[in-house]
Amino acid sequence: MLNGMKKPHAIFTACDAKYGDFLIDHWLKSLQENVDLRTLDPVVLDYGLSTAQRYYLEGHAVRVVPCTRNGHVVNLRFRDMATVLEETPYEQVVLCDSGDIIFQTDFTAVFQDHPDRFRGVTEELKPGFEHYVNEDFFSKADCKTLHRMLRDKPMVNAGFILGPGSGMRSLGLEVVRRLKSLAKFGPDQIIVNDVFYREGFHELDRRYNYVIATTTAELEIRDGKFFVEGDLVSVVHNTGNVSFLRPVENFGYGQGRNQLKKELARALKALYVTTDGIAASRTELQKRVDTFTKEMSSNYNSSVRQLESAWNRLLDQLP
Repeated sequence: MLNGMKKPHAIFTACDAKYGDFLIDHWLKSLQENVDLRTLDPVVLDYGLSTAQRYYLEGHAVRVVPCTRNGHVVNLRFRDMATVLEETPYEQVVLCDSGDIIFQTDFTAVFQDHPDRFRGVTEELKPGFEHYVNEDFFSKADCKTLHRMLRDKPMVNAGFILGPGSGMRSLGLEVVRRLKSLAKFGPDQIIVNDVFYREGFHELDRRYNYVIATTTAELEIRDGKFFVEGDLVSVVHNTGNVSFLRPVENFGYGQGRNQLKKELARALKALYVTTDGIAASRTELQKRVDTFTKEMSSNYNSSVRQLESAWNRLLDQLP
């Protein structure tokens, strides 16, 4: 516990040395400059930060929690968040990514918005997490339920979610209990969606987790800042497990950063619409990617080549 005290709310993230500099220079800096932290504890789950990174964070009012890295961080963060919440029962808890998110305005008003429920932003285009619903990760009975849920409902993006502390602790424990393996990226988002839809959640405005790749609203970048319909976005999310699929280059906080790869962004949106995500089989996926490449090449030659290369890498990672 930080200095023997705690604030009523907390924002959790997870990080290692690879992304530690981004966490400090962009995630934390943007949080401290734009968000009211008088009632909010930043909590970093440490999966291998360098000594210098850890020292800096602890010296700047961040609670750093050493954790065991015996799986993929996106899954382990749920387990270790639940452990912290057992010791420190925060009232409201945010769980968010660390390596692809910056903050531009104060989001703390969401703590008073349906405080008894989970909250999150649904994606306007399907990002293709359905292929994680298989018996490598879930029981056979779970797979049937999850396929039905994902077929009928929009996907809640797990990169920035919140809820009452007790609910977030229960969510963390359920992710660990239901996943057969904590070793790979992706299936945590499936459990988040299942729990949110089962328990009920309040859908937040997209400005509280603006996922650049899957949001249809026109984005404008001015002096390194992100605007939609003339308004600053509160939480900007340059998502993409594969770096080539991230639509903003030199992403971060400050002037001179954030160049939108417009052709790639258009191609990504078209691909998500064309495929309805990537729930199809590997064979069907490859057919659709080949067709998409031919159709788009006349207009977006360079971007499509980049997208095709990135997509092939993604296909190689599929279970």
